[in-house]
Amino acid sequence: MKITLLVGLTAILLVVSFMAQQNRASAQEQTESGTSQLVIEPVTITLDEIVAPGNGGNPEEDFKVTSSVEISAPQAGWETIMSEDAEGAFPEDNGWSVFDDNVNSGDDYWDDVNCRSYAGDWSIWAADAGDMVDCATYDNNMAAWMVYGPFDLSGNVIDAQLDFYYWLDSEASADYFYWLSSGDGANFSGFRASGAGGGWSPASIDLSGHVGDPDVWIAFYFQTNSSGNNYEGAYVDNIVLSKDVVASLAPDIEVDPTSLYFTREAAGSGIAISASRSTQAELKAKVVENGQLPVIVRLTTGFMPEGALGSPQAVNEQRSAIARSQDFLLSNLSGLGVTGVKRFHSMPYVAMTVNAAAMDALQRSPFATSVMEDVAEEPTLDLSIPLINADDAWAAGYTGAGQTVAVLDTGVDSSHPFLSGKVVSEACYSTTNTDSTTLCPNGLDSQTGAGAGVHCTGAGGCSHGTHVAGIVAGNGDTFDGVAPGANVIAIQVFSKFDVDGTLRALSYTSDQMLGLERVYDLRNDFSIAAVNMSLGGGSYTSACDSDPRKAIIDNLRSEGIATVIASGNNGYTSSITAPACISSAISVGATTSHSPADVVAGYSNSAPILDLLAPGSSINSSVPGGGYASWNGTSMATPHVAGSWAVLKSQTPDASIADVFYALESTGVPITDARNGLVKPRIDVYAALLALANYESLTIRNLGYGDLSVINISIIEPVLARTQAKADCAWLVLDAPTTPFTLTPDDSVLLGVTVNVCEGPGIYTKTIRITSDDLDESTVDVPVTLEVNGPLAVTLNWFLAEPNGGMVNFQWETTAEQGVAGFNLLALHDDQTV
Repeated sequence: MKITLLVGLTAILLVVSFMAQQNRASAQEQTESGTSQLVIEPVTITLDEIVAPGNGGNPEEDFKVTSSVEISAPQAGWETIMSEDAEGAFPEDNGWSVFDDNVNSGDDYWDDVNCRSYAGDWSIWAADAGDMVDCATYDNNMAAWMVYGPFDLSGNVIDAQLDFYYWLDSEASADYFYWLSSGDGANFSGFRASGAGGGWSPASIDLSGHVGDPDVWIAFYFQTNSSGNNYEGAYVDNIVLSKDVVASLAPDIEVDPTSLYFTREAAGSGIAISASRSTQAELKAKVVENGQLPVIVRLTTGFMPEGALGSPQAVNEQRSAIARSQDFLLSNLSGLGVTGVKRFHSMPYVAMTVNAAAMDALQRSPFATSVMEDVAEEPTLDLSIPLINADDAWAAGYTGAGQTVAVLDTGVDSSHPFLSGKVVSEACYSTTNTDSTTLCPNGLDSQTGAGAGVHCTGAGGCSHGTHVAGIVAGNGDTFDGVAPGANVIAIQVFSKFDVDGTLRALSYTSDQMLGLERVYDLRNDFSIAAVNMSLGGGSYTSACDSDPRKAIIDNLRSEGIATVIASGNNGYTSSITAPACISSAISVGATTSHSPADVVAGYSNSAPILDLLAPGSSINSSVPGGGYASWNGTSMATPHVAGSWAVLKSQTPDASIADVFYALESTGVPITDARNGLVKPRIDVYAALLALANYESLTIRNLGYGDLSVINISIIEPVLARTQAKADCAWLVLDAPTTPFTLTPDDSVLLGVTVNVCEGPGIYTKTIRITSDDLDESTVDVPVTLEVNGPLAVTLNWFLAEPNGGMVNFQWETTAEQGVAGFNLLALHDDQTV
């Protein structure tokens, strides 16, 4: 649609083109002038010529006294470029331009009025011209512009934003209020609204896309048609234009922790279905064909893992922003055929079932960044335990005691003798819609508390979760699970489907997200080492970080809880399933456990992005009803890793996910997949236990706003070494990337630090030196101390040619501070007797 408007001496061509696949998102609102539809939609406008600041319209002169109303920038630390509350004279020669594009309609300028206000007494109205006309109605054929700029977002600006409040009552789908931005003064983009909002509404424009531009404009535009109306129009108030400026664009290195101190003792079946994410066109076709479709919507709200936010206030603010975005989206879908809404309080998503009209609205909504199908996915010992040396870890005293593993699956038979007393918390998230029926014991879509996570019945696959839980933490008379001292959180996330006459248990992505969020909410109630997800679908050759489950997996990771996921049982040799392909999860493939052992199973999905291997074939574990069964699958391999995580955390509770993963990865038995030549580590729990005891990690992070070049990482020996190890004792070992390498802003890299006890008691020190191009901290030294405790072992060897009847005198010296308490003397006779 092209609209040509004439403006006095200036001709302006407006080309209004709607963004691809964007439609009106409407909501029913009650306003003072009645009930109408509020419509908000993205829009782009091309403006051939813009009136220079201070020119254009000439509203009447104001004689108001400036009030004391204060407007704050959106965030602490930001700078305000401009703020306008209309309490003082407006417009002035302060960067604003107001003009009327339509000479045939009279003077209709944006100007200050005291008819309505968000704060104070005054606001800016689009139809005044300064003559205090009746605020009850606006004119026909209006084309009123209010433009601010240009302003500079180049240099050290790293972010910018426009915030304001507006009040709107206009003829729906005929008269529009626009808020826009431009980087060249000609091509504007933003949003437009039509209808009635029912009160003052906040709005904003993210100007981060203009960072680096020396000339930027913002604009408000009110455009009406020629038909009669009885509407009040658009008001704007409390306009704030802000930018985030840093002192320097230089890099800034941070190394955490700043020192390391070690104290050690002296040596003495599931089948994954295809579940690839559909394109928007495919989603529309599906909903038209089926009449409705379950979907998951990513909101426009920003997101950071809560563990990285730094304060409870920041967490609450992010959660409030998520809730507001959910409210905005759902209100704009009111009356459009939305059912089965699932809200998440800690991640910017909302799930629902939609019809065709609601799908159109979603795909065009300014409150949603993506829409994807809520896919239903399938669930994907005694010989494997000694193979991974878990029994040796138990013998060392580490069984997973004090740790808990959450099992998101088909539920757990907590009455099974193998799992007696193991289940400490239960929940169920299961969906009823036209395709599925809930499997929660209470018949609802969700349930928490005792009995909620019991194994499902009446559908194929309902025994799966009990088998998985047994591998994690079973404790029996003749054999045990990997972590027999650990407990289990049982969360049932499957629903019942009728697939070609067969009842099957499948799991919606949204129910998995609710289950993961439940685990996150329990993080302070239990010491949760890991989450086990033996389920999935699709085929992914690289990280699938657009998957909606990543947000909650990142939340869990930020609190030190690993999410361990099966790679799938399709036999893929270059791809794995989702959600295992999420980069912040731990993906697990399967090997055989005997006859022969340590061969990658033919059903196990494999790819370069696969993390670990574990036994998955012929795994004996519990099934509902008190019995046992031997099953195959990556579903069986995954709980080997989740259980191992609990064992390792029982030894080192403060170990990070990166530390535990490094211990498992670096000590695992390398297994070559004959199908593709990839070499991946099959876990060895006892070796990882030993490694973790002697392992710490350093994080090198770039906190600056320019690229950081890490030039060298080295070990510096002490100058004086009264109590140092021998020169050939390599007690400090680094696992570091090859230098030089570059870290972009906010990027980080992990540096592994391992100590070896290869000398007697004493205090040993070295320094890890990291050099970079950080201008004010080019060298960072991290002191490393190893304290070795225990008795000093001294070996004396001497030979006497004529020992009979002789006396032997000997002495020794030691630098050990605790001295020597005594010795044993052994005499070896000619006949080799002692």
